[in-house]
Amino acid sequence: MSGNNVMFDAVHGKILTFGGQERYDGSFGTRNAHIITIDEPYKKAKVRVFHTSVVLPDGSVFIAGGEIWGQPFNEADRDIQLTPEIYYPDRDIFVPLQKNNVVRVYHSLSILLPDATVLNGGGGLCGNCTVNHYDALIFRPPYLYNKDGTEAIRPKTPIVKNKSSKVTLGKTLRFFADADIKNSSLVRLGTVSHTVNTDQRCVPLEHTCKDDQGGYRHCTAQIYPDPGVVLPGYYMLFVMNSAGVPSKVATVKVELDFPLSYFTEEEEEVEHKKDCDMAASGEQVQGMVDMIFAAARKFWNPAQAPLVAQV
Repeated sequence: MSGNNVMFDAVHGKILTFGGQERYDGSFGTRNAHIITIDEPYKKAKVRVFHTSVVLPDGSVFIAGGEIWGQPFNEADRDIQLTPEIYYPDRDIFVPLQKNNVVRVYHSLSILLPDATVLNGGGGLCGNCTVNHYDALIFRPPYLYNKDGTEAIRPKTPIVKNKSSKVTLGKTLRFFADADIKNSSLVRLGTVSHTVNTDQRCVPLEHTCKDDQGGYRHCTAQIYPDPGVVLPGYYMLFVMNSAGVPSKVATVKVELDFPLSYFTEEEEEVEHKKDCDMAASGEQVQGMVDMIFAAARKFWNPAQAPLVAQV
């Protein structure tokens, strides 16, 4: 934050961005600098705005919903975008999929699930919208099927061998996986709001495996050392076989190789007490909790079944 940027070549769309700090104030500045290039649109995808997208375990991107004419909560037939797409980076193409039969516009969400499917739901939910969607669909990507349409056989779920399933940046992740494993990746747990999922990222792993033990092989992968690439936090570990079929996940926590603190132990204890010093009685706190639950209860009592499985 609080850095600076300059477009030094407007003809070629070149922007220099540099400096800044981790917080708005009260932290050290950085010497990092980057060049951003604004060019022609890279590829032509379906026209859409207020849509959602999800990075999948193999690095492809699922794109759903949105509008052709960008206006929040707009569900006019002429403006909605019902055709999902998948972007395949290895082939550098956008592939349209079968049309959805439920409108997903502003306030909708898409989240990658631990079984490598995608939860796509919501939309509306503004209090006075014409339509409020309390339902969701499960999208099963093509990698879960064979060419003849039958369900593909998944690899076994990997077993993480690191203590407490934690790994430090720059260190080695150890896990057991099927013998027929070709690729592996870490996908950060997503947090979606208003079409934006800033935390999502797929981190391909370069793993090596040896010593077949009862159908499993012992595999290791070095975690990239840069916290700007592999943000600390929780990830889903996927392994994919030679056919590109992903496993279900094992959860891994990536941690920094240094403590993230700007205080001494004494200062941190004081700050912690300040944070926890809530000037409210038990009755007031319970009242606030009851109010939150009352306001959200409609989400748990939809007029229709909340989940509909869809291929």
